[in-house]
Amino acid sequence: MHGYENPAESICLRKGMSLVEVLIGMTILSIVVMAGIAALPEIRQVTYRSDQYREAATILGAQLEELRTLTYEQLSDRIDADQNNYGDTMKSSWDNSTLEDVAYTKSEITFNGSPYTVEEITNYMSWNGTTEKAIQSHVTVSWDGPIKKESISAYTVFTENGLSDRKFSLAN
Repeated sequence: MHGYENPAESICLRKGMSLVEVLIGMTILSIVVMAGIAALPEIRQVTYRSDQYREAATILGAQLEELRTLTYEQLSDRIDADQNNYGDTMKSSWDNSTLEDVAYTKSEITFNGSPYTVEEITNYMSWNGTTEKAIQSHVTVSWDGPIKKESISAYTVFTENGLSDRKFSLAN
């Protein structure tokens, strides 16, 4: 009554509270651990898919850099040397352009133990109402994903004066 507590009662109450707290904590911990274990297959699948996209982007970047080392004349020779003329059947990814001649290559590569297909379509381009020509190279990297076929692609445009990044960029 004067601020005096019975030590025996205080210890018993603390032990009982500690046991309840431990049981609640173990229950919460077991729920969290079981949820984590249940999520492991999904986490592994997401990581695997992310690795495949990263590898494909690496291949795509390397292919585009290889193309960028070529001159306009070398790209033009590549198109002219290709015996397949897909100009009537293929559509350009540019809305206002028409395809005249097309060079198509397809290769299978293995990167870090995973198979990838690399397709390159290189073609002349012209715009409605102009006589200026350019060369467009479109590269696609595809692979078999866990559920469906996956792919990533990009293109670059060349003019006789070199890469046309400035000419076709919306920022410039």
